[in-house]
Amino acid sequence: MDIVDEFRAVVTALNTAKVPYAVCGGFAVFIHGFPRHTQDIDLLIRDEDLSHAKEILASLGFTIDSGSFTFHQGKPNESRFHRVVKVVGEDFLMLDLLAVTPARVAVFNEREARLAGTLPVTVISRAGLRTMKLDAGRPKDLEDLRKLELMDD
Repeated sequence: MDIVDEFRAVVTALNTAKVPYAVCGGFAVFIHGFPRHTQDIDLLIRDEDLSHAKEILASLGFTIDSGSFTFHQGKPNESRFHRVVKVVGEDFLMLDLLAVTPARVAVFNEREARLAGTLPVTVISRAGLRTMKLDAGRPKDLEDLRKLELMDD
């Protein structure tokens, strides 16, 4: 399974269905100028669009529902995501649908229409990427920010 082909199929299907989303995570880092390896697909999506998005993703083979996860519950930076998985033989691909929580409304509203090669995508802005990466605070997120020159010295 080729993650780039899967990414193209997911984005194309969501665009066709007019489901609002924003690419985030590793693919957003790539779209904003720093190619790096990623092992999953991350999309920011509103709660009211989650069901429709999951139907579309199921039609693409993302049929294993791993459930929802919440981090920093009850705090200003609360984050929730819903994971779906596609399995082909012994290969699998995770796709995380990150909820537009109150902490993510501005990031979602400031998303940008871009091209990833010839593929039209909606991606979080560089400022939104910085916000989400700083909130996550993992070493790989901070390194992404340094590479994109979005990290204060």
